[in-house]
Amino acid sequence: MVSLLALSLATPVLAQQATSSPPTTSTQPMIGCAYPLPGLRVGQQGDDVKALQEILGSDETIYPQKLNTGYFGSLTENALKKLQHKYNLPETGVLDEGTANIIFPCVQLRVVSPNGGEQWQAGQTYQVTWTFVSPLPLPSATSSQSTSSPLIAPSPSYFPRLSVDLIKGSKLVSRIGTASIYNESSLSWTISQSAQSGSDYKVRISSISPVMIQTEAVPQIYPPVWRGRVFDESDNPFTITGGTSGTVPLEQLQKISSQLENLAQQLNSIIKQLRDIIEGIAH
Repeated sequence: MVSLLALSLATPVLAQQATSSPPTTSTQPMIGCAYPLPGLRVGQQGDDVKALQEILGSDETIYPQKLNTGYFGSLTENALKKLQHKYNLPETGVLDEGTANIIFPCVQLRVVSPNGGEQWQAGQTYQVTWTFVSPLPLPSATSSQSTSSPLIAPSPSYFPRLSVDLIKGSKLVSRIGTASIYNESSLSWTISQSAQSGSDYKVRISSISPVMIQTEAVPQIYPPVWRGRVFDESDNPFTITGGTSGTVPLEQLQKISSQLENLAQQLNSIIKQLRDIIEGIAH
């Protein structure tokens, strides 16, 4: 999958916060944006096209067909044109750099807490925290000093917010909440008393579209190689204590069994009535 992702390192770098100290002359680390191969267009196919289709399909007004075939056909082209029209871009139907900047937020995300080893109590309130870095253009080739400008956000993104989600093992459990991808770095979370106790929890943050917020869809579309750019999760598991055991009490099982028996009796009665009707028609 790595070979299918063009990590554009030509322009963005990590920006440094403005301080009163003299600018450093050390080389700044660079980050790439998690873009698919630039120039995707009609006739091409592969995992990059499929990833693009999955993201476009998160908004039914852009790509209502939601066909994730991996083939770039006329439907995908039309969806891109709709997106380009929405953001006042040339309606080429090609995934050019300007369109990629809208679809894929060029940011760096890191979960800070919980990041592994914490023990959090059900019923208590905690702060889920993360860091965010937005890249700036490289200094001009004639400049001998690195930039010391404050952080700024790139162009308006198709995914302007973060979904903060709870993971248990390898399964997404629930959405904890949402936050601005550019303006927030923490979220208050009161752990439900009904949460299952366990030591295999993680928190995941993912950039999402407004439509995904409205539908409460939990993102599952990002390839692992995009971690740290458009999504991140706890490095190691943390523990939730004081919750439920995760097993169904015997009394509840007995109640469910009784309900199932009643349902079976009702179905048998309906089947008998249908048979009587059919026999009456036959005679």
